[in-house]
Amino acid sequence: MKIDLSDGATYFSPQACAMHGLPVSSEPIKVVDLLSRIHPVDAERILDAFETAAKARCGWYFNYRLRQANGSVRWARLVEHYRDTPGGGEFVGIVYEFLPRDSGAEVLVSSDGAGAEAIEPSKLVISAATTALHTLDGANGDISREGLRHQAVDISDDDIADLICRHRLYGFFRQDIESGHCYFSQAAHQIYGLPYSPAPANLAELIRRTHPDDAPIVSKAFEAAARHKAMFHVIHRYARTTSYKTLRLIGGYRKTTDGKDELYGSVYEFYDNLSIAGFAS
Repeated sequence: MKIDLSDGATYFSPQACAMHGLPVSSEPIKVVDLLSRIHPVDAERILDAFETAAKARCGWYFNYRLRQANGSVRWARLVEHYRDTPGGGEFVGIVYEFLPRDSGAEVLVSSDGAGAEAIEPSKLVISAATTALHTLDGANGDISREGLRHQAVDISDDDIADLICRHRLYGFFRQDIESGHCYFSQAAHQIYGLPYSPAPANLAELIRRTHPDDAPIVSKAFEAAARHKAMFHVIHRYARTTSYKTLRLIGGYRKTTDGKDELYGSVYEFYDNLSIAGFAS
């Protein structure tokens, strides 16, 4: 999405329009229609947050509730990045839907000096039915690229990476299928509570810390993705101290420039649904 600060014109990608129940158009969306689909308490707060960020010319993010036709709500998060333009500046950002809130989670929230949220890992009680392996194929795999495109929204790969990493700690991994060696980014080591090393990750230690009910699912996910050359995601519980936190792995298959087969992907920790706004310089 993009917001032109010179005239307030707001543009949504096709996926963002669909998420908010708006018609897909290359023209600016009608903000009044957008606000009518947001919980009234959050609609007022998101306007205040936007005004603050616009004056400060800083990045910002916001959690809000989307009202559904049946009276229920879904949670969404908007993350914006400011950049200068000849016309007076603009916000470019991403918006995505939260997963349903888990009633067994207790999350502690505090704020550091920069206004960013800090959430302590919590003990989650998750049934076996909640932890599952899913295959991403068909329409879900196809819309990721086309649905992000909009002639008025110019967001580079670097912009997307910056937006994603500003609101949540994301780690990345790469696994050589032939050798089995798996390499983690620094953030991935941090998420898994392991000391950083450029050498292959200690998979035995990772499996030892993974919840015993979930360890076979994680192993099977990697094996199936390598065998079928497919994308996958898997949710699993992982122990940092005496409690478990919930992590999500999203991976895919690719062939390297020198012809080798490998898996690559990202990992992040689930957070709860919180009505919160944050700003960053």
